[in-house]
Order: sequence, then structure tokens, then C-alpha cells
Amino acid sequence: MPSRIKDYLIILSASLYFSTAVLADSSIPPQHFTLLSRAGTVQLDTRLDRAQRQWLQYKRELVLGTAAPDYPPFDLTSSGRDYEGLTADYAGLLAKALAIPVKVLRYPSRLSAIEALEAGDIDLLGSSNGFEAANPHLTLSAPYAVDQPVLVTREGETRSLGNGLEGLRLSLVYHYLPLDEVEKLYPKADIRPYPSYQNALNAVAFDQADVFLGDTISTHFMINKGYLKNIRMANFGKHEAYGFSFALRHDNLILLSIVDTVLAAVPINERDSIAKRWSAGSDILLTDKKLQLTPREERWLKANPVVKVVVNETFAPLTFFDAEGNFRGITADLLELIRLRTGLRFAVQRGREVDDMIEQVAAQNVDIIGAIVPSNQREAQLSFSRPYLENSYVLLTRKEPGAPLNLEQMTDKRLAVTQGTPLVDTLRKDYPRIQLVETGDTFRASELLAQGQVDGAVNTLLIANYFLSSKVFRDKLQITTTIGTSPATFALATSRHATELSSILDKALLSIAPDEMGVINSRWRGYTVESDSYWRNYNQLIARIVIGTGLLLLVSLTWNAYMRRQIRQRKMAERALNDQFEFMRALVNETPHPIYVRDRNGLLQTCNDSYLQTFDVKREEVIGKSVTQMNMALAPEAAQYHADYLRVVAEGTPLILDRTLHIHERKLTIYHWILPYRDSIGEVQGIIGGWIDISERRQLFDELRAAKERADEANRAKSTFLATMSHEIRTPMNAVIGMLELTLKRADQGHLDRPAIEVAYNSAKDLLELIGDILDIKGFAIYTSRQTSTTLSRT
Repeated sequence: MPSRIKDYLIILSASLYFSTAVLADSSIPPQHFTLLSRAGTVQLDTRLDRAQRQWLQYKRELVLGTAAPDYPPFDLTSSGRDYEGLTADYAGLLAKALAIPVKVLRYPSRLSAIEALEAGDIDLLGSSNGFEAANPHLTLSAPYAVDQPVLVTREGETRSLGNGLEGLRLSLVYHYLPLDEVEKLYPKADIRPYPSYQNALNAVAFDQADVFLGDTISTHFMINKGYLKNIRMANFGKHEAYGFSFALRHDNLILLSIVDTVLAAVPINERDSIAKRWSAGSDILLTDKKLQLTPREERWLKANPVVKVVVNETFAPLTFFDAEGNFRGITADLLELIRLRTGLRFAVQRGREVDDMIEQVAAQNVDIIGAIVPSNQREAQLSFSRPYLENSYVLLTRKEPGAPLNLEQMTDKRLAVTQGTPLVDTLRKDYPRIQLVETGDTFRASELLAQGQVDGAVNTLLIANYFLSSKVFRDKLQITTTIGTSPATFALATSRHATELSSILDKALLSIAPDEMGVINSRWRGYTVESDSYWRNYNQLIARIVIGTGLLLLVSLTWNAYMRRQIRQRKMAERALNDQFEFMRALVNETPHPIYVRDRNGLLQTCNDSYLQTFDVKREEVIGKSVTQMNMALAPEAAQYHADYLRVVAEGTPLILDRTLHIHERKLTIYHWILPYRDSIGEVQGIIGGWIDISERRQLFDELRAAKERADEANRAKSTFLATMSHEIRTPMNAVIGMLELTLKRADQGHLDRPAIEVAYNSAKDLLELIGDILDIKGFAIYTSRQTSTTLSRT
């Protein structure tokens, strides 16, 4: 296609985009994002006056605006929930210094964000420079980052960048500078604004523009992360730099003074740290700093030290295997950083088609997919980590005359795209006349294109560069244009049920600074198939030399001897363990008293035969059950026993006591002990219990106590009897003695007192009968005692 027609189509597409965006922006509400500031814990010395403090007390929160698409590295929202970047770091310092939360709203375009600022819907608009400074309703704070303009060209560009860029096509993001100012600076250039920084920069790489105009920070970041090997920063721009600042309404002077005060208090070392963080060019910080994991995540890590990772072996330079079978690529380096931070070990498995890898995760055959592009369709089955890489979608076509140069020219043609890619829905909606051919992976899509079965293929710029460097596609395919404004994001994927693993991966990814990822990306940016061709050329020769040496035989014999020794030692160790196990089994099982073991929940883990015989049950009927679940007619004591088990587990102290045990219709008295047992770290894992039947001892004790009570009663009766008899004997004796004394006195006087003698006589007879009765009772008691003693001795 002639160059003029091609340029016309590009300008027409851009015009249609801007006109559609302006009409749609007013009806699209802003999205809410969480501020993710990576700034340090520096304490800023900010001294505010009374008016400023009163304004903050009334305000209570600041609303920061940003716009789509992202403006890396200043504004990044690729995670879909967090707002991060260089501007976010300074917003975080602002929030900390003022002790006030910052709310983030993302508008569909920069123009709609500026309108929201003018209307008072937001307080600040970050990443603002000369474009916002030209607006009379706005004012800029002190700059927090340098806005040094730079011109970018393709490698090998020989045309002059002077004379107003005469005859050159100049691309830039539409809100970098006011268009009239750019036209004054470069009056002879063909100026072409693009909706995003990526589109504008990629236009130079794909020969849709000759020069790109942007700031140094973003350009350096994009070149290092965009995998554009054929562009370079050629010269600095002409215009006076404003610097990147926060934009505010021109009448909001109090907030302006507050922001300027905070920015002035940021120390130089903190500014340098933020700039380095987003430079995408510093050394990787290989540290052993531990992540802040929850106790549940720590337990999961302890129980799962090794996780299985499946990767697409044709996804270079993200995931691939070299000639030696070693796993390499960006994802391999990323997993190494995660390993250093978490201690996880990764067992990598080869995969190919995306659907097969998703099925492996669903079947729990693997735990992680190493590199995959998130989409709504895939979110139903997978949980995605934070993205660790962004890359543009590009259109691949064959190197032949009349090949399509953009999606408009793909009408009624066949376009190969990977199944499940989020771009599929967009293509079906915006380009319904394109015939989509969904493939299992990106390599198959490119293969169909090379074979002539389709007219174009969708791929990411990163993967496409690798394919075009290989001998398979080098002379057959080409990159013609970028697709869409939203880049592809690569992430790790886990099962939706693996919440702990997903959380650990997110925390590990969050701990990896952007400059560390920048170094990894730079390392693999220029990777080609030839970079790993040495072993592919010489592996057969090396294998023949190794196989032909006698050293292999010696090593094999040594290894066999070593293995025999290991097997012998292992058998001896197994025998010793078996003997010890048999001894412990006999020690417990042959004990005549019941012994049992229960876990923390009171469930029976094991018991001896005496326990089963006591309850007349089989082992399978009681294992894994609590005492309240066991069908053994344990009467009402079961609940108390279960409560005692749980109390011993909770308190970790033994419980030993005599208690009653009902089994069916039997009543036993037992000496019962419940002892806690602990693991190697001292945590109680359950209880060990048992008892001794002391029913006979208790019966004898009860009988002895009854006999003692009877003896005590007899002794009391004896005492009562003796007291009574003493009274009964004394009464007639007193009568006899008294009458005899009267008779003696009367006899001395010469009188015989017969009545007194009769009274004494009768009293003496009564006393004689009483003594006889006493002797009869004593004889009966002696006879009874002899009879009882004889009976007991016979028994």
C-alpha cells in the first residue's frame, strides 16, 4: 500500500478514537482505586499555619485524580485495584505528612479528569505538566519530578532532527504538551497525537512515525520494559520543561500552599530513592528479607515446601527450556526472587496449550501456571496474582505484498488469536467482520500464519520479537502495528481454592521493587534463539565423549556399591524400627488394663485389646469417634469424660482420680488417669488415658465401713445397758442396806421389826433375779459371737 494512504488511515483511526472518547467520557463514571505508595518511612518536617490546619480538619480526605490509559511509570493501575507509580509514591508521602487519607479516582481520559478537577470533584490531578499549565482554570504545585523532553528515533535513522523536523512524522501522547505549543516548536513536522504513551512510542518502532516526543523518565522506563530493540533516545527536545506536579484549581490557594510545603520537606535521598525505584535499570536486590505472613500462611508454607509449576515451553523469553533442559526466562528469574523471599521450591513441568495447563490446575496436578494473561473467562477457573509484566498487543502478518497493515484491513480475513485472551471479546465487538481462529497457544497462531492458513495473528510484542528472531519465522513474518490501548498483563495463576498460596505469591510480588523487575526484563530483552545455540550445536559430540570414557563405568560401579550399602543400612534401620514398633505394641496391647489415645478433639486414635474387651466392641466401631459417639451405653458419664479430655488438652495438666463407670448394667469403680501428650515443639496434640478396676477394693472398703458402724452401735448399746443395770442394781441394794440398818437400830432398842426384814428380803430376791437375767444375756451374747466367728472362718 502506498505510504500516503497508510498515513491517512493512521490519522483517520486516531481521529475516530479521540472523537469517540470525548463523546463516551461524559457517560462513564470514574473508577475507585486504592493508593499503593512504595515510599519509605521518612518523617517529613512540615510546619503548617493555623489556616492550613483548619482547612485539613474540615476536609478530612483528599481526592486524587488520574486518567486512562496509564502513564508509566507515573500512573499505573494494571492490577485492576491499586494505583501505584512515581506519582503514587509522592501522594503517599503527602498523605502521611498530613495524616489524611487520599482517595483515588481514575477517569476514562485525561480531558475528563481535568473537567472533574475544574468542577471540584477531585482536589488534585497527578502527573501534570505543561499541558495542564496551559489551562487558565488550573495551577501547578512545585514539581516533584523532572520533565526533560526527549526525541526518540529508530536505530539507523540518518535524517536531521533540526529545521523543525521537516518531513518527519512526530508522534506523542495527546496530553503531554498543548498541541499549539508543539506546532510552534516543530512547525514543519507531521504531528500525530496518540491515546497512550505505548501507542505513540511503538509507532516509531513500527515505522508509523519517525520521531517520538516525550519525557525522559517515561521514555527510559518504556524502552527498558517495552522490549523495543530498534529505537533509541536521539536528542533532547526544545521546549522549556515544566516538571511533573500536582494540578489544582487556581482558586484553591490553601491546598496549593500545603502541597508545596510537603514537597519542599521531602529530603533529597528520598527523592533519589523514588526515582531509582521507577528507573527500571538498577541492580536486582537479592535479599533474604522475610515477608509478613499470617500464621495460617506460615503453616501452609511448612506443609507445602514444594509447589508444582507448569509453563509453556514455547513462551520465550518468558518461559522456555534451553538445550540442556534448564528452565529459563523472565518467569524463571521471577520465581527465583519469590523463592528467596518465601523459601518455596518450585518443581517446573513442561506444558503447551493454555487450556491443558488450566485443566492441570483444576485437577490439582499442578499448583501454579507460570505465565498467563488474565481474562474474565479464565477468572472463573483461576485466581491471578498481581501482574509482573506488561506488554503491547501487536499484529503479525506475512512478509508479502498486499499484507494487511492494521485491523481495518483484516475485514473478511482470518485472524489467529490465542483462546481465552482478553482481546478476543474486544475484537468480536469492534471488528465483527474479522474471522477469528482461536488456537491453543501463541506459537500455533504464528505457525498457522506462516503456513498461510490465516492472514494475521495476534501476539504480544515480547513474544513476537522472539519468534521473528528464530529461523522458523525470521523471513516469513513481520510486525505491522499495535492493537488496542490496553497492554497484555502477565501474571501467575493458581486454583481459586488455593487462597494461602495466592496470598503468599501476591505478597512476594509486592515486595519485588519495580527496578528489580526492570533489570530482569532488560536481561531478556535482547534474547534470541542463537543466544542459546552452543549446546544445540555440540551436545551430540559431548555426549559421545562422555559415553565413550571408562570413567562412566567406574562411577557406575562405585554408585552401585554405594547403593547396596545404603540399601543394607536401610533394611537394618527398618528392622530396628519394626522391632521397636513390635515392642511398643506388646507393651501397650498386652497390658491387662485398658489404655487409649485421643486427639485434640477427643476422637479415639488407638487403644489396646483390654479397652475393647471391657466395652465388648470391635476396633473399627470406635476408632475416630468421641466418647459421646461410641455406642457403649456409657450412661451419663460420657459427657463428663469428654469434657475432661478437652480440659486436659486445653490446660496441658494431668487429671487422675477415682470415678464411677457404668457399662451396660455393670457399675465399676476405676482409678482413672488422663495425661496430655505433646509434639516436638511442646504443643499438646491429644491425651493418653487408662484405668485400673478397683471395684473389689471399693466393695471390701464399704463392707469394712459397715462393720465398723455396727460395732460402734453395739458399743453404744452396751454403754446404755451398763448404765441402766447400774441404776437397777443400786436401787434394791439401797433398800436392803436401809432396812437392815433400821432393824439393827430397833434390835438395839429391843424391838423386832419384821416388816423391815421382809422388805429387805424381797429386795434381795429382786436383786438376785436381776443378776440372773444379766448373766443369761451375757451368755447369749457369747454364744452369738462364737457362732458368727465360726461362720466367717468357714467362709
